[in-house]
Amino acid sequence: MKRIISISQCFLLGAALLLASTVFAQEKDQKAEAEKTWQEFLQASRPPGGLPPEWKGELPTQDQINEYHRKNGLQTAKAADLARAFYEKFPDHPNAKLAREKELKLNEVSVQLGNTNRVVRLQELRESLINSPDLPEGERFRLRLLQVQQEASGKNGEGMSAVLDAMEAGSRKLMKEFPGRTEPYNLLVQIVSAAVQDGDLDRARRLATELEGSKLPEASKNLVRAQLKRYDVVGKPFVFIALGLDGKEINLEKLRGKVVLIDYWASWCGPCMAEVPNMKRLYEELHSQGLEIIGVNLDESRDVLKTTVEKHGMNWLHHFDGANPDGGWAGKYGISAIPTMWLIDRNGVLRDLNARQDLEGKIRKMLAEKYP
Repeated sequence: MKRIISISQCFLLGAALLLASTVFAQEKDQKAEAEKTWQEFLQASRPPGGLPPEWKGELPTQDQINEYHRKNGLQTAKAADLARAFYEKFPDHPNAKLAREKELKLNEVSVQLGNTNRVVRLQELRESLINSPDLPEGERFRLRLLQVQQEASGKNGEGMSAVLDAMEAGSRKLMKEFPGRTEPYNLLVQIVSAAVQDGDLDRARRLATELEGSKLPEASKNLVRAQLKRYDVVGKPFVFIALGLDGKEINLEKLRGKVVLIDYWASWCGPCMAEVPNMKRLYEELHSQGLEIIGVNLDESRDVLKTTVEKHGMNWLHHFDGANPDGGWAGKYGISAIPTMWLIDRNGVLRDLNARQDLEGKIRKMLAEKYP
């Protein structure tokens, strides 16, 4: 009997050892699989290594830029899916929480790059996080702000007025949800800027009055005042006297009889540089007919401006605005987004603060006007 018990015990011990060995092997295999899956995710989530080779030394076309964004949007979405697959398969892994955060951020980037197929998943992730009691207020505000911006973007097809309506309504919701934060008021500052750009002066002035009585820093209030100041000079002769890149004075008064395009730009601004080929063409075709261009440059140094002008053959007038201690012309008129283009007619009157839209048509129309 004792021998039988001993044999049974040995059998049970052997079975236990076999089970433990099997579990250990499974855990080892799972750890290896988790590590492999995590490395695959890290590889897929790496940003693209530089610009496409075919862009080297050349300004890309808009189609090339769009295709570049499309491919990156798809790659980012793939990385987001790998992050999701990781935390769903390995929910107890130390990197599971990080994978959840990465999925959200990657989907945000994918949507920003134009991948509309990720919008629904992005909304699901944001809703899930916003309702989480453990989410810090700063992150909750960021997610709610992105929701507001996305809802406003959905109104693009209805025109700028509808977009601004949605942004304003969203900012007021944020004020109620986060009464201790100033960011919703900064959002109103952005709305003022967009309204000014769109010519919606009634909205801009109404919000500017509201912001004057808010707790916004004085610097933000000054930005709003500067943006509205632009419209004080529309329809009037514009005074512009500045130092050119060649050291000579640029004076609008001496350019009477010409149609003058003032372009606020910088070499680090992709959309600014994308406009260069079109501006070169217009300058070459219409300079002899009376077109002049003044580039107001916002780069960090005059050397960068000079190198960019020479490299791209931008053979018109240029002023380095960074040399002005008071913020220069861009600061004086609250230029917070570039490229910004203004048009002055042959009489020296500032006529258009949003000349970039239908630029060639507007220039040709002004050139055709009688002078004097």
